[in-house]
Amino acid sequence: MKKRSALARVRGIAIFVIIMALLAAFCGWLWYNQETGRPTGLFGYEWMSVDSQEMEPDVPRGSLLLLKEVPPEELEPGEMIVSGRENGRGGSVRRVPEEGASALDAEGDNALRQVSYVIPAAGMVWDFLLTPAGVLAVLGIPCALFLLLELAGWLLFTRRNRKGDASSSGLPSDEEDARENFVDVTKWFTGPGSRRRYQEMEPEDGPDKFADLEFNPLMEKRASSQVETVEIPDGKTGFLKLLVDGREAASLPLEGPKNTRIKSAGWRIDITIAPDEDAGK
Repeated sequence: MKKRSALARVRGIAIFVIIMALLAAFCGWLWYNQETGRPTGLFGYEWMSVDSQEMEPDVPRGSLLLLKEVPPEELEPGEMIVSGRENGRGGSVRRVPEEGASALDAEGDNALRQVSYVIPAAGMVWDFLLTPAGVLAVLGIPCALFLLLELAGWLLFTRRNRKGDASSSGLPSDEEDARENFVDVTKWFTGPGSRRRYQEMEPEDGPDKFADLEFNPLMEKRASSQVETVEIPDGKTGFLKLLVDGREAASLPLEGPKNTRIKSAGWRIDITIAPDEDAGK
C-alpha cells in the first residue's frame, strides 16, 4: 500500500510539472511574438483579439478571431474580413461590400484576411496572458498552491510515521492490553455451577484459543482428581508420615483445617487435613 501510494505521488508530481512546463512555454511563445512583432497563430490561422464593439453582436468584444489570408477575388459579399493589420498588430473588422473584391482592390488594400472562426471571450484570456499579472496567475499561483499541498502532505506523513514508531516500540499503549497473550481458562473449570473435573469437559465444547497451549485441558485427559478416602490405623498420634519409594517424604501434623500440596518425581499430591465430622457418630 505504501509503495503504491508513493508511485501515485510521484506520478502526480510528474504530471503537474509537465503541465506547468507546457503553460510556461505557451506564455513565453505569446510574449516572444508580442515583442518581436510576429503574427501569433497555429495551423495556418492567425490570432487576433477584438477590443471594439463595432461588429457586435456578430463579433462580441473580447473575442478571439482566427484569420486566414485569402486573395481578394475569393471573397464573397457580406463575409467578415480584417484589413490594415501589419506585423500581428492592429487591423479592423468589416464586411465585404456588395461590389465585391473589385471595391477592395480600388482601396489598395491587398493584405486581406478572412475571419474563419470567432471564439467569444478567448481574446480577453489572450490579452491577460500578455500581462505580468496573467503570467503570475497562470504559473505562480498554481506552483505556490502545489508546494503548500506537498508541504502539508509531508508534515502529515512525518506525523504518522512518528506515531507508528511509538506504537511499535514494544511498550503497550493505553488502548493495548499488556496481557494480550494471556489465555484465561479458569472459567471453564471454576465457573458457575458445580465443580467439574478435567475429563468431564467434552473436547468439542472448548474454544479454539486452547489449540496453541502446550497442554490443552479440553483435548487431553488427566488422572481423575476425585477425592479418595484412606483409613489409617491409629499410630503415632498427631502426625501423618508420607513415604515415597520406602523413604519418608513428608511428615504432616494432624491439625487443621489446612490444605497441603506435595510434589515429588513429577507427581502432585493434594492433602486436605480437617477434623472428621463423622468421628463421633
